[in-house]
Amino acid sequence: MLKKLDAETIKWLCSEQVIIDPCSVVKELIENALDSGATQISIKLEGSGLRLIEVKDNGLGMSKEELTAACIRYCTSKIKTYEDLSSYVGYGFRGEALAAMCAMSHVSISSRSQDSQTAYKYNYDNDGVPIGDAEVTHQQQGTIVTVQDLFYNVPVRRQCQKTNHTKLNKQIYDIVMSYCII
Repeated sequence: MLKKLDAETIKWLCSEQVIIDPCSVVKELIENALDSGATQISIKLEGSGLRLIEVKDNGLGMSKEELTAACIRYCTSKIKTYEDLSSYVGYGFRGEALAAMCAMSHVSISSRSQDSQTAYKYNYDNDGVPIGDAEVTHQQQGTIVTVQDLFYNVPVRRQCQKTNHTKLNKQIYDIVMSYCII
């Protein structure tokens, strides 16, 4: 008998299609940084990205209000309608990557927009909703996305990733280098 999947199951299945390994997290965060106009991007990894992935950029940054919606599935600043796709120039536009990261890790984002003297930081729950109030932080214009404990709640996926750190490190290196060439 056919039965529609519940919303929670759909969220997990969709998230696992967007974020399949630490490499996909790094790729998505680099693309977000480039789309924001960043000219400098730094990447910090621990445990081949399973323990920590931190991507810092000097792009346009986000306002406190934008940060509240940054990780909600299908929230995007890049398009407004389907027709916008015909003139869109950039990497990502659907608003799925950050939401997928939230579903499978602990995510925090701090950002300072070009119009602000203050930077704000939020931690997000598994649905991409900010936990508590924004924390005031100090940083230059740009954004820092921190992804911790990737796949902590998907034991099978985490176990598969743990088996070959050398391969993961090489794949991440290759992705980073491919964007350096662009």
